[in-house]
Amino acid sequence: MNIILLKLAFRNLFYYPKNTFILLFSVIFGVSLGLLGVSIINGLVIQRQIEKMDTSLAHLKINHLDYQNDKQSIFYINQTENIIKKIKKEIDIQAITKRINIRGLILNGTQNLAVDIYGVDILNEKKVLQLSTYIRKGVYLSEKDKPQIVIGKALAQKLQKKINDTLQIQTTNIAQKNSILKVKIVGIYEVGQEQFSKTHIFLPFDFLEQYIFLEKKQDFSHQILIKIKKKEQANHIKKQIKSLFVTQKIDLQISTWIENAPDLAYWYLILDVFFFIFLGLIFFALGIALFNLMAMSVWSRKEELYRLYVLGIAQKKVQLMIIFETILLLIVALPLSFLICYGTIFYFQTYGLDVSLWNEAMSVWGYHSKIYPFLSVQYYFFTFFLAFLTALLAGFLVSRNIF
Repeated sequence: MNIILLKLAFRNLFYYPKNTFILLFSVIFGVSLGLLGVSIINGLVIQRQIEKMDTSLAHLKINHLDYQNDKQSIFYINQTENIIKKIKKEIDIQAITKRINIRGLILNGTQNLAVDIYGVDILNEKKVLQLSTYIRKGVYLSEKDKPQIVIGKALAQKLQKKINDTLQIQTTNIAQKNSILKVKIVGIYEVGQEQFSKTHIFLPFDFLEQYIFLEKKQDFSHQILIKIKKKEQANHIKKQIKSLFVTQKIDLQISTWIENAPDLAYWYLILDVFFFIFLGLIFFALGIALFNLMAMSVWSRKEELYRLYVLGIAQKKVQLMIIFETILLLIVALPLSFLICYGTIFYFQTYGLDVSLWNEAMSVWGYHSKIYPFLSVQYYFFTFFLAFLTALLAGFLVSRNIF
């Protein structure tokens, strides 16, 4: 009996073919647009996270207890190499590196600019962070002890500097005395975060430590950055590192990437909420349209439905047939919606969605002028579930008002 009702339901879809095709188009357009909107926002979030992880945000960061609140050169980590060796020996990590990180000024005539100065252990830095892949002009820092520097594109434009130009940098060493560094620009990197590009400069660790720590090989640093195999294990690894040094009186603060950049972690929660709200509103509108169409179709066929009832078909069976009609309508529309959405996302993942018209606004918010949309499979399942509920509810409400 249910097979017969299903056939009747499919036939009835084309009782008013014009209205049916309009509704099909509305569902296809609405669902595709909703999923594409979510995929673009998802692409922005992933792009921001990858870039931040590549340039400054390691999975785990270790520094002096007082360093986070007051970024001064005197708050350094002692016995850095011993700490690194112990972590590498006892804990399963992917890579680890050390850094100098202090504040300073770029002296450029009458214009002095405040910057974050980073001294990077070039060989190990590349295993943890990927700033070297963002170099657009010149080269990355070499492992030789040279007065060289890599700066951001936004800073280079502000200072009107180019490759091989010289910069003067003023900073404070651990003796609280000012030091003036003269360095040559060897590379210019480009990232979507304009503020980061304006304020973060990078020098070789070996070159910078003699000015900050007064001599080389002091075994001091300001940060230890750790890369792990799965970022979801950051809290677990953090507890393991703490347990290593629990018996030693070392003033260390260990923080995960979520603690250092909570906005990135919260974005994923917000994205899921946004998805359900956005798709919920679309399906609410489509549900009203579906209800109106089915109500029109049912009332125009009321006599036919009564005859089915008189011929002995139970009232519940007739109501079930109407529910089948609404479900079939969305079952026809959803695969087309998913196909259009998947094809569009695949194209823009390859070539990127160019939004260079809003390049300045995008860079202020920390994004590139090209977006690479992304949508995981779970969102397609959620969409199907919402569509099924919408069709079921619309069909049920219409069927209740027949008899």
